[in-house]
Amino acid sequence: MLAGEGHEHTIWFFSAITPVSTIAFIVMLHICLMIGVLLVWMPAQTNGMNQLPRHMHPDGTAIMNTLIQIAGAIGMAVAVSVMTSGANHYMKTVAGEVGSPFTPAALTAGIQNAFLFVLSVAVAGAIVGLFIKRVKAA
Repeated sequence: MLAGEGHEHTIWFFSAITPVSTIAFIVMLHICLMIGVLLVWMPAQTNGMNQLPRHMHPDGTAIMNTLIQIAGAIGMAVAVSVMTSGANHYMKTVAGEVGSPFTPAALTAGIQNAFLFVLSVAVAGAIVGLFIKRVKAA
């Protein structure tokens, strides 16, 4: 197993959160997710920077940090849109109104949809990652 592989499992567990999930469970899942992200982050960034000549490392770092911020913002916006869409679909399915007793269940359904979307993106990224060549720094 490559370093960092397996954070998809944590995202899968996140998609199973219910209104009765404990805070401790959610915190432990978040800790595991962040460990997985960190195990992927540094090797990926190092491999990307190894493609550049040494004098371009500052430019590469600036571009990479900018792209991380932009991708994070886009990813968050899409995930919140998926969450909202899932919650609205749930409310239409049970014919509930906003503020009804079904609102927590609708929010939970939306969050589960958002994590399933994030899981699909993570799996696609893992598959693409299998085709990346390891570059040795000169």
